[in-house]
Amino acid sequence: LRFGTSTIDKIYSYHSNISKESENSKYYFAPPWSDRDLNNLRDDFPKPIFHIIKSDQLKGNKFLEKITGNENNKFICLTVRDKSYLQYAYPQNSNWEYHNYRDNNIDDFIPLIKKLNQNNFHVFRMGKTAEKEISYQDKMFTDYPFLNEKSDFLDFFLASRCEFCISTSLGFDALPVMFRKPIFYTDVVPLNTIYTGVSKSINTLSLYYSQNENRYLTIQELFDREIYNFFDDTLFKENNI
Repeated sequence: LRFGTSTIDKIYSYHSNISKESENSKYYFAPPWSDRDLNNLRDDFPKPIFHIIKSDQLKGNKFLEKITGNENNKFICLTVRDKSYLQYAYPQNSNWEYHNYRDNNIDDFIPLIKKLNQNNFHVFRMGKTAEKEISYQDKMFTDYPFLNEKSDFLDFFLASRCEFCISTSLGFDALPVMFRKPIFYTDVVPLNTIYTGVSKSINTLSLYYSQNENRYLTIQELFDREIYNFFDDTLFKENNI
């Protein structure tokens, strides 16, 4: 990969062209608007088909050395969704509230970050932007959205070099998947967006709590009541979930 202003657009176009192949083709990802790998083709190609050129790798290594003290230190990427990105990327649309059910509080992940730090993993909290800084400081933690050095290139580089990624399901996690990195999806919601086409992945679901019944709902109940496919925050509120 050579990084320029159109790099991401070219990758998206490449992926879209694959997706538009016939359903009878082995290389069909379909539907065209989706990144779901219906035929587990990633397992047919266990090595990444994208590679970062050597000069850019050296640039990335300098960044790692500056931040972690050693370019070979182990690190993971943590990506947690909040309201900020859509407001930043699409300011012309002022109403993104229907996505609120997908948001998480980054401070809820502090115990996880501490545990990873204790096991000698540096943690990069990823993101182009973020609603707030985390209430945690440690030499083995980097709040990347608030770094002046953050860039599209570093997004790709860190995704290509991390040991694994932890994600609440948002755009960035496509990069570690592209580089064949293990990924842990947490708080997956809605249920029917669980990632089944990535073999190096683990999924945990969000818990659905019924305020009317004062208890958590079972997976069977989510299907029986057709709650499993709620894609709008309003639906959760109307059903007191």
